[in-house]
Amino acid sequence: MASDKAHEICTILSRWYGSTATEFLDGTKLRLIPPIYNILSRDGKVKIATLIARQEALNSRLAYMKSWEFTTNLLLDKVSPNCGKSMRQILMAVKSSKFPNCSAFHTIDGTWREEDNVTFTFVPENEDICRKLITGLIPFLRSVDPWFLS
Repeated sequence: MASDKAHEICTILSRWYGSTATEFLDGTKLRLIPPIYNILSRDGKVKIATLIARQEALNSRLAYMKSWEFTTNLLLDKVSPNCGKSMRQILMAVKSSKFPNCSAFHTIDGTWREEDNVTFTFVPENEDICRKLITGLIPFLRSVDPWFLS
């Protein structure tokens, strides 16, 4: 981040990651933590070890699917002039049928070191809806806003 914007960015991030946060992007409670070498107390190190174990448990549960329907993953964050939302915002707004207050997807990001596909992650309980949506992504986007396909 730009150093002159550090305070502003920290304030924005605290909305989702601060200790008093109650709103989470996909229903998963997340916190920003300092690097482990900055933690000196024994209690702090125990908390970090617990956190790492919990994070590993979450990561081991996540399912994923890739889509090669994109010519460039930069399209994910390009805002449509018609609806005023990005493709990522539209897809993350799809709600889980099992957890109605949460997004069906955990993350939607460009695949590491690949320019023409996107990786979608989701919890196994949402696998049916997510795989159907990814498979039918082009018709879905056509129904929401055809601009994304132009």
